[in-house]
Amino acid sequence: YRRRWWLMYLPIVLAALAAMFWASIAWKPLPPQRVVIGTGPAQSSYLRLAQVYAARLERMGLAVDIVTHPKPQDALDRLLQPGSGIDVTFAQGLYARPGQNVQALAAVGHEIVWVFARQSVQSLAQLRGMRIAAADVGSSNRLAADLLLAHLRLKPGDVQFERLVGDAAIAALAENRVDAVVHVATGESVTVGTLARMEGVHLVSVDRAGALAARETRLRPVVIPQGSIELRSDIPPADITTVATLTHLLVRPGLNPALERALLDVAHEIHVMAGFLEGQGQFPSTRTSDFPPSPVAQQYSAGVRP
Repeated sequence: YRRRWWLMYLPIVLAALAAMFWASIAWKPLPPQRVVIGTGPAQSSYLRLAQVYAARLERMGLAVDIVTHPKPQDALDRLLQPGSGIDVTFAQGLYARPGQNVQALAAVGHEIVWVFARQSVQSLAQLRGMRIAAADVGSSNRLAADLLLAHLRLKPGDVQFERLVGDAAIAALAENRVDAVVHVATGESVTVGTLARMEGVHLVSVDRAGALAARETRLRPVVIPQGSIELRSDIPPADITTVATLTHLLVRPGLNPALERALLDVAHEIHVMAGFLEGQGQFPSTRTSDFPPSPVAQQYSAGVRP
């Protein structure tokens, strides 16, 4: 018996190893060590934001891959496809639709619907019959423009849309090839800063912005304070009423809860500070999301952290 003791202990050891293997695979698998973030094209604000997230996640020991796409909305479209390989992306609330297979960890900021037009255009109602630069169909710029037109009881055929964005839209407005530009972006946008300082161009208010936001829940009324873009030059020269959409941190359903908590930790480090129209501690927030919130995010906001 003393020479064959292993005959008794070997089955026990094998059973224990099998139980540990099953627990690590099926019951409580270890979190993956790599996360894939989908963003828009190079030079986009979402790509810069993803790079900030990647730097902080890598300090936690996670490997991060950033996958760029030709259009900002393409990353969300990829995330909605099962097995696409994209784990995380950023998206505006304007892209929210019922039944989308995606979950929000938090809203992380505002993106304003900017309307720049010539000095002769004092109201959005004057845009009838004019040329508007609003990017491609399906983009947030075009979605916002369509909502503004519907708010004014104008049909898409009442204006002429030009598929221009960024530098191309700036050049078209400067060369009188368009009469207005609709651009959805943060207050730190280079395009917004250039248009705001352009001679003969001004920022147009959205009349009855509160009524528009009441009908379209993906928009929020906001006031751009006088001088908030540039205090020395007094840009804008008066308070401007407009609407904004929320920027969301989105994940695919089924992402490991530990990864979701790591992303939320980073979001609270990055977005807690005050910004353009964002108050201190206003973001990240799970209470105002346009997308269905992740159960992990709801537990996180309640202080539950297993």
